[in-house]
Amino acid sequence: MTRRMTLLPPRAIKHVFAAASLLLLGSACGIDKSPPANAPAHTEASGSITEADYVAAKDAYVKTFAADEKRGTPYSVSGPRENAALRDLADRLRKILGPFQGEGFAGPGTSNITTLYPEMDVDNLDGIVYESSDSLTVLVTTRTLLAAWLRDSVVPSNGLVPHDPMTALTQSEVYALAFPEDAMVVRFADIPVDRAAESGIIAAMLVRRTQDFGPSTPNDVMVSVLRGNRLYFAEQPARVLIAPTPACDTMWHDAAQKQDSVVEAGRSNATDTAARDRSWHIAEQMGDQRDSLFLRCYAEHVSADPRFAELAQQVASIVRRLPQ
Repeated sequence: MTRRMTLLPPRAIKHVFAAASLLLLGSACGIDKSPPANAPAHTEASGSITEADYVAAKDAYVKTFAADEKRGTPYSVSGPRENAALRDLADRLRKILGPFQGEGFAGPGTSNITTLYPEMDVDNLDGIVYESSDSLTVLVTTRTLLAAWLRDSVVPSNGLVPHDPMTALTQSEVYALAFPEDAMVVRFADIPVDRAAESGIIAAMLVRRTQDFGPSTPNDVMVSVLRGNRLYFAEQPARVLIAPTPACDTMWHDAAQKQDSVVEAGRSNATDTAARDRSWHIAEQMGDQRDSLFLRCYAEHVSADPRFAELAQQVASIVRRLPQ
C-alpha cells in the first residue's frame, strides 16, 4: 500500500490555474492599469516603502475581495480591480526588494502572489520570482516579510511550519509553501556546504516533489540564503541523479508489506469498528516510521557516494549567482 500524503491545504492549491486564467482574461480584455479606487494609499518617503506598508495594503485588499465574494460580485466587476491590486502590490514589492541582478537572469520577474481572494491561492509567500535560462528559480523576499507570513494564522495552521523564520528555513515544508505546487517537498538529504555562514546559506537540501511518497530518486536542489534582510529561495534540477540503494528499497518494501497486512487485518473486522480504527492508526504510524527509515537510509548512503560532491558544487554555484 502506498500512503498518500497531502501537505498543502486544498484551498491553497486547487484554484491556482483558474486564478491564472482569469488574470490572463482580464489582461486580454484591455483592463485599465490604473490602481483601483479602493487601493490603500502608499505611505512612502523619498520613494521607499516598508514591509509593514505592504502587509497592511495586502490585508486591506484581501478583505475587500472577501467582501466581494460574500456579496456575490461578478468577476466582470471585481476582476479588473483585482488585477490592478495585484499590480499595485507587485510594485510595492519591487520597491522594497530593489533590483535583482543575479547572473543569468533577465526580466522584471513576476509576483509570487497570483490572487487576492481568500479562498484561492492567497497564501503564497510574498516575493518576486525570477527564472534563469538554465532552470534556476529564485524567489526573492525579506526576512521581515517571511516573519509576517509565518505569523499569518492561515500559513502554519497545519502545525508543520514554525513561526520563527530561522527555524522555519530548516524545514522542508516551508519550501513547498514558498514554491506552491500540487505536491509536497520530501527532503532526502542535507547538502553540506563549506563556509555556509560566510555565504549566508541557511539550508541546502536534496529533495523531490511528490504527492505519493515511496522509494524514488530525488531530483531537485533547494537552497535558502539570507543576506542582510534580503532572503533568497532557490530551486534547480539536480545536476546528478543518485538513486536509492537496493538495501534502502528492500527495507521500504518489506515495511510496506507489513503495513498492508495490518490494514487488511483491520478490514477483516467488518463489525468491530473500534478494532478497525486501531488497525488504521497503527498502519499510519508504521507508514511514518517506514518513510523516516527509508530517508535515513538514503541520506547515509548518498553521503558516501562520490557524485554527491557534485551537488555541493551546484549549491556553491547557485549561491555565487545571487546578489550580495
